[in-house]
Amino acid sequence: MIQLIGYIGSLAYALCGLPQAWMSIKNGNSQGVSRGFAFLSLIGSVFSVVYAAPKGDYVLLLNFGCNIIVWGIILKYSYFERRK
Repeated sequence: MIQLIGYIGSLAYALCGLPQAWMSIKNGNSQGVSRGFAFLSLIGSVFSVVYAAPKGDYVLLLNFGCNIIVWGIILKYSYFERRK
């Protein structure tokens, strides 16, 4: 039961940035999102992958992999706004 709760929590955490990433794609910018927060979240996820990979913890790897993609999208639109 505890493992299931951990999986659900990890999935929720992996997907929590998805709405912001979608808005960034839709609007062509990431206005209102702190670049510092996004950058530190991305760096934290990258370092966490380095930590979790040797342990073979695939749930955490999925979580951090999703976070890297989401924060990468948000940062892309933070620095390179799409022209209208």
